[in-house]
Amino acid sequence: MRTSVGVGRRSTWFAALVAASTLAGAAIVASTPVEAASTTYYLSCRGNDGATGRSPSKAWRSFTRAEQAELRPGDKLLLERNCTWTGDRLDIAWSGTSTKRILIGNYGSGSKPLLRDGKNSVVKITGSHLIVRGLRVHWRPFNQIACGQSIGEVYGFNLTGGASNVTITKSEASGATAGVHLSTRSSNNKILDNDIFENNVLTSFGSNPARDLGAWGVLVRSDGNEIAYNRLRDNTASCRNQGYKLHSNSIELYEATNTSIHHNRSEGDRVFSELGSSAAKKASNNLFERNIFVTDQPDSRFITTRGADDGFGPVRSTRVLHNTTYQTGARSQGVVCGGGCGNGVLEVRNNIFVAEEKALFANGNVTLGPNLAWSVGPGDPLVQIIRASNQTVADAERLTITADPRFQNANRGNFRLKRGSPAVNAADSTRVSRTDFANRGLQSGRADLGAYDSWY
Repeated sequence: MRTSVGVGRRSTWFAALVAASTLAGAAIVASTPVEAASTTYYLSCRGNDGATGRSPSKAWRSFTRAEQAELRPGDKLLLERNCTWTGDRLDIAWSGTSTKRILIGNYGSGSKPLLRDGKNSVVKITGSHLIVRGLRVHWRPFNQIACGQSIGEVYGFNLTGGASNVTITKSEASGATAGVHLSTRSSNNKILDNDIFENNVLTSFGSNPARDLGAWGVLVRSDGNEIAYNRLRDNTASCRNQGYKLHSNSIELYEATNTSIHHNRSEGDRVFSELGSSAAKKASNNLFERNIFVTDQPDSRFITTRGADDGFGPVRSTRVLHNTTYQTGARSQGVVCGGGCGNGVLEVRNNIFVAEEKALFANGNVTLGPNLAWSVGPGDPLVQIIRASNQTVADAERLTITADPRFQNANRGNFRLKRGSPAVNAADSTRVSRTDFANRGLQSGRADLGAYDSWY
């Protein structure tokens, strides 16, 4: 009983204490701000700017009204499928956070929403921590000269004004000077799993064809970007200027650093990537891995980069690893490094280059691993290393496999390797990506040359 009485008294005291603590805790909880729930806004070509925008039945109509909304981290702006907006630019200036990004996407059924012919850009992005998903942006032909070439400076997706940590994905960009433009005023953005095609506008077309610029799938002028899993095709000028080289580039890098370009497939472009530096800023530390480049352009190039003697050089530390090219046009070349391509400029390993003229040209020292060189026409493509050390020349001869890679079906675009290919198990251990072009994990031990790993 004594113990029982004691417990009873203690229980009374403890119950009072718990009750007081509970009330105090409730007061504390009540005074703690509650994080606001995210909001979804809707935009429709059949909408009404006088509506609330909070549901499909009360969607807004114009970009101007949508841009007035104060989207906060975690919010969404969704554009209706089967809708078209013409002549207006969508300006995306909102910013999310690293854990709560703002989504610009779509809703409904049918084709992706089409945005076209905006002012200078179809979509201009100056915000950060954004996802832009499932849009189509397009420029219709304009300012055409006699040969059908469009002249102007227009962009599909234009990331500028401090745009950072933006992902553009599952979208389409066509008809512009550059389908995607990563300007000097952007950084650390991702261009993933998009269709980028028929961007054919040039900034000029006249007496000096060397001044013509454009016909880019993606133009990169900033740092820390990732361009991966995209499909690029026919990003090509409509005509040549006085017989000069045909302007066409899947992914152009100018002053860009720390760019990762991987698992992309390009078809029909003349150049996969050309790199350049300015006097103020040198392009450097850019990676090309597990890409496929297919073209019949007569003077195609997979990668063009530069040494210190070039007016747009030097471009430092470019790595070209585990890519496959199938370049069937006359005078086609794989990797080209001129202008005093010296130490620290270029590394080329574990690639398959099918080209008609040269698989690799460098007029200086480069870092080499095993590569396979082949052509579909008569004769073998050159691996030409000049003005380099005896060791570099010896490495090129020792490490180059000159043989038919034995693709599964190159005529139908299947560049997997057949059993018994000389490229199987021929790679060294140098790699960055953990998956092959088909996004499969890599086999243990020695991998294959090229973009695919066969698992034989």
